[in-house]
Amino acid sequence: MEPMRPTSLLLVAALALAACSGADAAEQTTTTTAPPTTTGAPKTTTTTTVETTTTTRAVADGSPSPINGEPISDESLLDRRALVVKIDNHPNARPQSGLSEADAVIELMVEGTTRLVAVLHAGDAETVGPIRSMRPTDGHLARIFDAPLVTSGGQDWVTALVRGTGTSIIGEVGRPQTFRSSSRSAPHNLYGDTTAIRELADSRDYDNEPPSALWEFGDMPTDTDGATAITLPFASGLVVRWAWDGTKYTKTTNGAEHSWILPNGESEQMWAETLVVLEMLTYTQSPPPGGGPAKAVESVGSGNAYVFSNGQVVEGTWRRDALEDTFTLTTGEETMVVPPGKLWIGFFDRDQTPSWSE
Repeated sequence: MEPMRPTSLLLVAALALAACSGADAAEQTTTTTAPPTTTGAPKTTTTTTVETTTTTRAVADGSPSPINGEPISDESLLDRRALVVKIDNHPNARPQSGLSEADAVIELMVEGTTRLVAVLHAGDAETVGPIRSMRPTDGHLARIFDAPLVTSGGQDWVTALVRGTGTSIIGEVGRPQTFRSSSRSAPHNLYGDTTAIRELADSRDYDNEPPSALWEFGDMPTDTDGATAITLPFASGLVVRWAWDGTKYTKTTNGAEHSWILPNGESEQMWAETLVVLEMLTYTQSPPPGGGPAKAVESVGSGNAYVFSNGQVVEGTWRRDALEDTFTLTTGEETMVVPPGKLWIGFFDRDQTPSWSE
């Protein structure tokens, strides 16, 4: 089920104007209706060494996803491009759609808040969004997966930077690929259908090669520190917490349950089985004359890395040497593996302080 289409030409014109490229205007939080079918400073920790226990979960037969390590029974889904969709995370954009179908979700800073990135490879979503505008980081991010970037636009100088990385861009092109919902106000009301977007990418002769393995997958070490409550202060006004409930981590944002909309239209608290937090340089990039500044996150380089799974944590470092590379995770001189499972990735400001406790 998808959001209803606008019912008047006047509304369509207003929405189109609101969606123009450029720096996002400051927004006032209001109550909205969900669309019908969403190496730095020491860390503050309280840790206890625990023996690894195995969480019982259904495992399908099939080849592993290069993104989250989950077995995929229909291998044809692995032999195709990924899509990277930039998702709004303003309070008026919640709960978001299509994230439950994503192979991975990335959270990273923009101005004063975060945005989300849905990575869909084996997964597809009839309704994904709300889709928002690009930032300088996004070309580097899309190249991790060799994927087209699905976005609502962006400032001219940002668009040029993203295209300069060799990233293909799919913007607001109209139905059936993208559409506006009358149940939410602009700019929080642009959605997409990834099946139709894939067909558009085919018609444009975009590369249809599957992504490389994001990192190495494997089980958590036998002896690790406990981590059942994780706090990620992305910004002074935005704090994400993850709580282990015995089978998965559930997400809250600023103390409230953060939910997504399932394909059947029901709302569910966001969850993940594996969390990967990578500390990165986060800064405001200065524009050329006539442009507005934009937040950027540097995903090429190295920094601290944390893998959370099964109520436990392993600490190490990440490294990515070039745009065409994925991530190498290490702890000491050994490879740091990521347990397969529903995956959430935080591109976290290295000047902030993540914390966790058992």
